[in-house]
Amino acid sequence: MYLSPFIIFSGIWTLSLLIISFNNNLPIESISTQTIFLISMLIIFSLFISLIFRLALPKKTNSIKESIEKNIDFLKLYKFNSNLFLIWGILYFFVIIYVGGFPLYWVLVGDGRTYVDFGVPTLSGFLNMIRAFICVNSILLLIFGKKKYFLSSSLILIILISSAWIIETGRGNGIVLLLHPVAIYLLIFKLNVKRVLLGTVFLLLIFILGGALQTIRYGEDLEFLATYIEGQGIGVSENALFLLLTPAFMYVIFPIINLDLNVINSPFLQFNINQSVQGLFPTIVREAVFSETQDYGILINEANNTTSMLTPLVRDFGVFGAFVVAAFFLVIACYIYRKALSGSIFYIFCYPPFFMSVTLSFFSLYFTSLVVVFYPILVILSLPFFLKRKSHQ
Repeated sequence: MYLSPFIIFSGIWTLSLLIISFNNNLPIESISTQTIFLISMLIIFSLFISLIFRLALPKKTNSIKESIEKNIDFLKLYKFNSNLFLIWGILYFFVIIYVGGFPLYWVLVGDGRTYVDFGVPTLSGFLNMIRAFICVNSILLLIFGKKKYFLSSSLILIILISSAWIIETGRGNGIVLLLHPVAIYLLIFKLNVKRVLLGTVFLLLIFILGGALQTIRYGEDLEFLATYIEGQGIGVSENALFLLLTPAFMYVIFPIINLDLNVINSPFLQFNINQSVQGLFPTIVREAVFSETQDYGILINEANNTTSMLTPLVRDFGVFGAFVVAAFFLVIACYIYRKALSGSIFYIFCYPPFFMSVTLSFFSLYFTSLVVVFYPILVILSLPFFLKRKSHQ
């Protein structure tokens, strides 16, 4: 079985609702009927559109593997990826020099700055997109390339992932980055029992790492983490493992809770483009274009400002309008997925950011961020450097 956008979207949102429904340690009693209906309709729609594309764009046997091996020159890809990594490294070093360090260093020396202070507006967003693209190329070289590419490609992958998770102490950026190579892996390989078990263990390790980063960011210990969790209205366990897992749990449920608060306070339909499109503008021009900077709407508390993909859509277009726009995004994701399965090189490379956007749809709206919108342009500009000459895909 392949993980289609429908399976990912429906699985994550259903799981979130079930966790909220059967947990008694939350600062709310239940989710409103309006929110449950909105989510249910999107799940049903994603199933419908997934079936339509499955019939209209059938997958050919081994089409992805055959297409990749037939159309990509892996020696050229290796050279291109190495050069792109070098460019990324130089610019990333410039950012570190420009801001005077990096989050992990600031924690170690007791500097008051955190991960939110790291980066150069617009440039850092561009570097995040390049970093994700390099990771995708690296995983392809690991899967299809010769053994001589294995060591350098593995090293590049480790350095890039470490830059987000360790150097930047960034859980959000780290997960966004990880999901790009994961998308390619899940596009190529079907799920089986072994991969599901390994994926579950890997996911638990990521959750634990996320909890650890929660404490590292502020140079504190588990007691600080327990105090923070209890302050959000959640019951606290004395078990260290459960404490480390709780922040990930909070990032799953609080966006849905915040969405619900906005749904019950929004009209059925309106048209006020503001919150959902601000991600399309570079940071350096956003404040000049919009009179109101992006905010998170009604929140359960200020500390938990994650609001899911749907919240800015609800605030701009109302409940029904949010359904229409979100459905449009799901159509795009399902179409790209089916085209990738059919063997199109362009769509195979374009799929990772849309996979990420669907996977993290419970957390934030990524579909209208520059790193997703410009990613296909990056693919178009890059393909000529490593496609075989006779390839026209």
